[in-house]
Parts: sequence; C-alpha cells; structure tokens
Amino acid sequence: MSDQERSATQLEGRVKWFSQDKGYGFIVGDDGVDRYFAVQDIRGVYLPSNGDFVEFNHEMTRKGPRAVGVELVARVAKEPGLGRVCCQSCGKAMVPRVVNRLEIGTLAAFASETVAAFSRNLQTGSRSGCKCG
Repeated sequence: MSDQERSATQLEGRVKWFSQDKGYGFIVGDDGVDRYFAVQDIRGVYLPSNGDFVEFNHEMTRKGPRAVGVELVARVAKEPGLGRVCCQSCGKAMVPRVVNRLEIGTLAAFASETVAAFSRNLQTGSRSGCKCG
C-alpha cells in the first residue's frame, strides 16, 4: 500500500482510557466511535496516556471495532493537581516552598505574603523552589 493510500485510510482520535498495567484501552475516533486497542497495536516506543491524540487504522472484528497501527501524534499537557504548580523550566508539578519569616506577626499575613511572593516569582520566571537545573 502506498503512503498516499495509507494516509487516506488513517483515522484520528483521542485516547479515552488506557491502562499500562492491563495493556489495553479505548480510543474515541473523530467519528465518535469507541475502539478497543492493545499494546500490540501501538507503533513506536511511547505508550499513550489518557487524552493523547493518536492516528490509527480501523478494523472491524467479531467483538467490535478495533484500532490497529496506533501512532501517538501529540501528548496532552497534564494539570499539576490541587495545591501544586508547574515549574516553568522543567514542567514538573511541585508544591510551593514556604520560607519561614519571623517578622510577620500573624499566620494570615505570612500566608498572603508567601502566596504573593510566589506569584511574583512565577511571573518573573524564577525557579520558585524547583530543584531543576
């Protein structure tokens, strides 16, 4: 099959759910159909995560629609989670580091000053407590 024919039959979609432990998952194609896929169906060395964009070929089996020849197109940025921020240098999720300041009288004043200082550091691009290079 030529590259032109192959690209014409390839579909695009997003990974709905994938378990590395179980070795299978589901892709929702742009056409709205859920398709099963297994680790053996993945081309390349990278395993997809939930929400990643993929290209694949459709195959109808006796058990239902299946995605074969799954290729990772783009990864989706992950949210850092509650109470965490992403380092602008390395992208790792981290908990903001709190520096003890004895001259601040109340805990509320201390917390608001720490949050304000941390926000300033994020805007100026400083590492803000991350251990990356």
